[in-house]
Amino acid sequence: MKQELLACGRSFVQTPLEMDWTRNEKLVLERFFTNLTGRIFCIYNVLPANMIGVLFAMYSRMKNSRGLRGTFVDSFLPQVLAAFVPECQERFGGNAVIFLKENKIKSLDDFIDCSKETRQALGIFLLGMNTNPDYLEKLCNAEKMRKFLSDWLDKWGHNSIGRPVMFYICCEEISIRAAKSLEWSRPGSGYIELSTRYVRMSDKGVYPIWNELGLFGISPSDVQAVINESFQKYQELQGENFDGPFPNFLREKYAALMNEEQLKQGVIGESCDVLGNLLPTATLTSVGIGVSGEGIPDMLRHLLLDNSPENEAISESIIQELGKVGGGQFVRHLEISEWQKADWGYLDNEPVTPVMFAPDEDYVENLLWYIMGKKICFSDIIVWPERIWHMESLQRGSHDKLFADFEAVAVHFVNQMTFRGWRDLHRMSFCTHHRGYLTPEIGFYRYDKPHPQLLCDTFNNIHIKNKSIYKLMKSKAVPDELIEYPLALGNLIQFTLSANLRECEFMNWQRTKPDVNHEVRRVFLSFEQRLREKYWWWKKISRADMTPGYVFARGGSNIPLGKI
Repeated sequence: MKQELLACGRSFVQTPLEMDWTRNEKLVLERFFTNLTGRIFCIYNVLPANMIGVLFAMYSRMKNSRGLRGTFVDSFLPQVLAAFVPECQERFGGNAVIFLKENKIKSLDDFIDCSKETRQALGIFLLGMNTNPDYLEKLCNAEKMRKFLSDWLDKWGHNSIGRPVMFYICCEEISIRAAKSLEWSRPGSGYIELSTRYVRMSDKGVYPIWNELGLFGISPSDVQAVINESFQKYQELQGENFDGPFPNFLREKYAALMNEEQLKQGVIGESCDVLGNLLPTATLTSVGIGVSGEGIPDMLRHLLLDNSPENEAISESIIQELGKVGGGQFVRHLEISEWQKADWGYLDNEPVTPVMFAPDEDYVENLLWYIMGKKICFSDIIVWPERIWHMESLQRGSHDKLFADFEAVAVHFVNQMTFRGWRDLHRMSFCTHHRGYLTPEIGFYRYDKPHPQLLCDTFNNIHIKNKSIYKLMKSKAVPDELIEYPLALGNLIQFTLSANLRECEFMNWQRTKPDVNHEVRRVFLSFEQRLREKYWWWKKISRADMTPGYVFARGGSNIPLGKI
């Protein structure tokens, strides 16, 4: 059975994407990307780091059907090179967007055909970035480097060698579930994922989980019916152009409170945040990854521990592509021990009462008193409240965390939230996370702002359908990891989070800002409220925004719900 399941994952991951490149596009793309049709590929580090950063940023809003490689040749590279074209500077003041629009340039071929100057700009770029991918791969795998790294990494344990080395991995058209496995935060890596608002409703791309479930005797049509129902309700409520019942309700409710642009962006953002809970976990997405050499083994182990055929096939493809850019030497010690499995384990599926476990106030104050007292700036302050007042009086930059002393105290939170919202929590880098399996047993997302009754009815309907397919899958002894795929993102999961007080203050400040998803804000507000109840002085040094809710989490209006 295991090999049959893995064959399903490999069939999906290794099947080339439909990409139609022109000769000019291939000439350019082959120099910078390790393959032109795979779901998994790497970027050669010959591109400047800031250019890769801008490219990855485009993942969150990418609409190009050919993914990042298509974005590179259709718009990104032409915009960059337009700055070197005299006409762009002389006629359009260096504004590349207007230059391209006026010249009707929508592709690399359009750019090349535009004029002698544009062709020359591309020629200079290719000459300056001249690379030979085949030679790079041979160089990366030269015996001298392989032996050197093997000795230093394995024989002598110098993992620090891998810390300054960065690799850029692109995973396109993979399931949201697989993306979450990749993104489980760890030091030394960063991720940017396509927003669910850019899901292509025309083809409803999903991971074909019915192939795996069919091996357990479940009819593919039963699985597809549940998945299609989720997409259908998502599309019906949102509308073709955000003109469905839910965005129309928001538009009518709040039109008088803000200008037209704020309303437009607010409605789009709120609609995507709320209705995204209807999408199945099998929905396809794309994610860009920047990971250090040291972080590669943990990332791959995480894929394998979060066990699914898709994850294993993705891991194999990542290893293959890393071998082309010198990352193969950092793929080490991927054998999964029983110890690691036990450490990884999921939480049970029982509903939980939100709670915080934290040291007593006296213990924390005495510990911080002792640690902070060693600093000269606090040595002459003899009572704890005065130290708090002194911290309040210091000029603090907007991104300054609490003093490092607060890392000595850790707290632990237990709560539940949607699988969709949890992605905002698990990317808190220096926290320890665990979650339960995605099931419909705990409950489903509830929107507590003004809304049409149709929204509640739809959530209830999808929840019922999810319960039915869940019961069927459990009766057929389907592994819990595979059960997650057909279920909607709005199903609740149990989670735990542990963090020191320094990280708590920073993450609560970040995730209670007005432009944060409403459900996510509520979870972090609950963290903040418990800290304020536990320690009287917390509110004096914390920068969390305690506003219960805002009209929209997008659009820049920042209007509190309580004031309307």
